[in-house]
Amino acid sequence: MGSSTACDPRAFLGRLRTVTDMLSWSAEDQLAYLDGIGVPGLVDELALLFDDSMATVPALSEDGLLCAEANRALQKIDDALGRMSGPQGPWDAESLATAPDWTTVRELARAATGQLPAGAPP
Repeated sequence: MGSSTACDPRAFLGRLRTVTDMLSWSAEDQLAYLDGIGVPGLVDELALLFDDSMATVPALSEDGLLCAEANRALQKIDDALGRMSGPQGPWDAESLATAPDWTTVRELARAATGQLPAGAPP
């Protein structure tokens, strides 16, 4: 039998908020997180986690849990990560710490996190 939060939009919102906040962390903290989930140094996992959470945005918006400003802020992150995609992108630990693209993603993530409802569960 599935979890009671399996289809709970607020749980999806909480996950979206957590993943978006994670993109604002320092490179050191992001690398520690990746190590903790068993994918040390796989920087693209940060983008994949965000992409997975972005899939819930249309339903969250439809349910009235995301405002237009939050949608725009999240889309800016998605666009920035999209521009970074590909094998030549900044997907190594050094780039995570030094690439201007990652600085931009962190700034966008901080702004987006501020647009997301604070009452969402983690």
